[in-house]
Amino acid sequence: MTLRVVGRALRFPPLLLALGFSACATMNAGTVTPRPTINLGVSTQRLALALSPAVAPDAFDVDCGPNPLQFCTLHVTGFRTSLASGFAAAFQPFYPLVRDNADLTLRLQTLSIEFDGGQRLIVRYAAQLDDRDGRTLGRSFGTLPVRRLTYPPEATLAEGLTRMFEKVAADCFVPLSIVR
Repeated sequence: MTLRVVGRALRFPPLLLALGFSACATMNAGTVTPRPTINLGVSTQRLALALSPAVAPDAFDVDCGPNPLQFCTLHVTGFRTSLASGFAAAFQPFYPLVRDNADLTLRLQTLSIEFDGGQRLIVRYAAQLDDRDGRTLGRSFGTLPVRRLTYPPEATLAEGLTRMFEKVAADCFVPLSIVR
C-alpha cells in the first residue's frame, strides 16, 4: 500500500509541471530583410509592387499548433515592410523600382504564413506580373514549406520570404530576362 501511494505521488509532480507549461506562450517576429539570390538581365523598365487586401496585414498572429511544451502563437509585426525590403533586395539590381507610373507591376494576390502540425513554417502565395496595359506576363504561386521555427523567429520568416521572392523571379522574370 505504501509503495502505491509513493508511486502515485512521484507521478503527480510531473503532471503538474506539464500542466503548468501548457499555457500558451507568444513568440514575436519583427521586420525582416529577405536576401534572395536572383540573377536577371538588367532592364530599363520601371517595376512596382502592389499588395492586394488578401495579403496578410502588417501585424498579425499565427497559431503554431497544439504543442504544450512550446509556444503556440507567433506575433508578426512589420510584415508589409518586410515584403517591401524583400522586393527591393530581389529586383532593385535589375529594375528601377517605382511606386507609380510603372511599366511592370508585381501583384501579390495572396500571401499568408501558417504552421503545419510539426511547427514548420509554410508560406502560401499567389503573384502575377502585369504590364502597363494590364496584360499578365507571368504567374507564380506555391506552398513553400521552410523549416521548423527557430529562435530568433525572424531568421525563419526571412528564409520563407526569400524563397518566395526567388520562386517569383524564376517564374515571372526569368522568361522576360531571357527573351531580351
